[in-house]
Amino acid sequence: MKSLSGKTVAAPMARLVVTGAGALGIPMQQLLEGIALTQETLNDRDARVPVETMIDLWGAATRLTGDENFGLRLSAAVSPYQEVVVGYIVRASANVGEAIPRALRYERLVQDDARTVIVKNEDRVTLLHPPRESGLPMPRPTIEFMFANITRLVRESTGQPFVPQAASFAHAPPDDPSLHHQIFGPNVTFNAADHTLTFDAAVLLAPMLAADPTLLAIVEEKADAALTSFRTEEPFLASVRMQILHCFDDTNLGMVAKKLAMSSRSLQRKLQSLGTTFAAVADEVRREQARIYLADPMLSLGQAAYLLGFSDQSAFNRAFLRWHGETPRRYRVTMGAKRS
Repeated sequence: MKSLSGKTVAAPMARLVVTGAGALGIPMQQLLEGIALTQETLNDRDARVPVETMIDLWGAATRLTGDENFGLRLSAAVSPYQEVVVGYIVRASANVGEAIPRALRYERLVQDDARTVIVKNEDRVTLLHPPRESGLPMPRPTIEFMFANITRLVRESTGQPFVPQAASFAHAPPDDPSLHHQIFGPNVTFNAADHTLTFDAAVLLAPMLAADPTLLAIVEEKADAALTSFRTEEPFLASVRMQILHCFDDTNLGMVAKKLAMSSRSLQRKLQSLGTTFAAVADEVRREQARIYLADPMLSLGQAAYLLGFSDQSAFNRAFLRWHGETPRRYRVTMGAKRS
C-alpha cells in the first residue's frame, strides 16, 4: 500500500477501529470490503497504513455501525494505553505537565500527519489541532477519539474527576450532542475554526498514579529510537529498517528483499537511489537498537550482543566503540549515573 500524500498511521490504530466496529456487530470482512487493508497488516504492530486508507476505514466504521459518535464510543471501549507506546510514556510520567509534552513529542509514531500544538497562558492550557500537513480532512471520529482519549487518560492516570473547560470541533454538530457534553463538559462548540481542547492549567500539576521513572527511561529510549528510525519522508527506507530490526540473527540483503517482495538487485538499486546501501542501513539500525538493549537492566551485555546478531561479545564491543566512542559496559554505567 502506498500513501499518495506520503503520510501514514500506525497499524495498531487501524486494529483499534476494526476491534471497535466488531464490538458493535460489524464483522471484519464487511468492514474491510473495498478498503486497501489486509489482515496481515492489522496483525503487524510495526506496519504503517496510508492516511488515505485510515480515512476510508473511519468512514466505513461510522457508516456501517450507524453511529455518528463512533469515535467517542471507541474511546470508551478501549484502554488509553492499548497498542501504542505513547500511552505508557504518559502513564509513567511524573505529572500531567510532563506527560502532555511527551505525548506530543511521540505522536508522530502513531500518526505522522499529526501536529498538535500546546498553547499556554497563566490559568489555562489549550491543545490545538490545526489542519493536517497533508491537507487531507481530519475525519470526525478521529479527532473525537483523540480528544476523548486524552480526557479519559488524564482522569484514569491521576484519579481525579478531570473535566475540560471547553472543547471545540471544526465539524458540524451531531443530531444529539449529549455524549459530547457527558465527556467534555457543558462548553462544547462545533463549526469552529480549529479542533481545540482547553483545561485549567492547575491540572498540569496533578501527579500520575503510576509514575515510574525507571520504566519511563526504558520506554523513552525505545520511543526515541523508533522516532529516529522512522522516516516520514521515505516510507520505503523505513520498511527496510523495520525488516532488519526484526531479524538481526539472520540479516542479509536477500532475506530482506524477499520480505519486501522484490529482488536483491532491485533492493540494492532502490537504496542507492536514496543515497545509501544495505550495509549502511543495517549498521545504523544496529547502532540505534544497541542503545535500547543497554537501557534494559534485565539484559546482560552478552544477551544484547546475541540479540543484535553479533558472533560474540568482543565483536559487539568493537562495533559499539566505533559507534559511540566507548564500550557497552562504560555506556551502561554512564547512562545509569545520569538517571540516578
